[in-house]
Amino acid sequence: PQDPSAWKLKRVIDGLQPALDDRVSVIVEFMLAYVTSPTVEIEFKLGSLVEKSENIRATAVLPVLSIAPLQTEASDKVAFRSFVNQQTFEYLNKQLNRRVELGEATHKRARESVLVYGDRLRVMRRREGDAYVPVQAQRKQRLEDLNFLAPMHEFDLRLSASNEVAESMPSADRVPITERVRDRLSYCSGLLSLDITSVEQYELRGGQRAPKPTMSFEVELEVLPEAQLFTECEKLRAGVANGVYSIAFHLWHSAVGILDLVRTAAITSGHAAT
Repeated sequence: PQDPSAWKLKRVIDGLQPALDDRVSVIVEFMLAYVTSPTVEIEFKLGSLVEKSENIRATAVLPVLSIAPLQTEASDKVAFRSFVNQQTFEYLNKQLNRRVELGEATHKRARESVLVYGDRLRVMRRREGDAYVPVQAQRKQRLEDLNFLAPMHEFDLRLSASNEVAESMPSADRVPITERVRDRLSYCSGLLSLDITSVEQYELRGGQRAPKPTMSFEVELEVLPEAQLFTECEKLRAGVANGVYSIAFHLWHSAVGILDLVRTAAITSGHAAT
């Protein structure tokens, strides 16, 4: 496939090189608005945008044909269900393992438990043998979301900016209310990481797990710390050469690439979106 960044397009009206996709420009503006410290994380999630009043996928009520970002006002009328089905999870796992075998990506696996407290404090615990060892306490503050409706695809996208703040470990007398047991595979290529995670969520009663967990599968695409996104945003704010557009470009087209891959699999199996 050709690299669109090498096309050297010029606009008829003024001879300037255009933005190749205005959705990338929207993402750049989102980054500029919310990447205000090195601790801000930017990531896409796959899921489904559901229109709240009808409780159906928003593609059924919003008249767009291609992938479109939603204004904040419209986003207030939809809910995002941030999970995919097991079939999609297993298909992506298989395809990503092929990339690793070809030397086009690296991967690592993490098994961990996250204890969630009533005030949204989270304690991350790493699995060591048969036990989980506390590693870090933090609060994840959601700064803003940018929803993308994808009517021709099986799933929609949500771009999130979040600030992860380290906290002190909770005292022994505090009792968590939820536990999320995660088995995460992270596939890294360039400045991006594609994480696919199976999650068992337990309600805790007096610190003890309820008998049956809720099982879900999550797909996330995040900008790695190596991208130095905050530094690049600061350069853009200062009006000097920077890599923000390049990061946004690759983030966006990688996210769309995931949707395309899933859609191809769905068409093959006869379950494509209509």
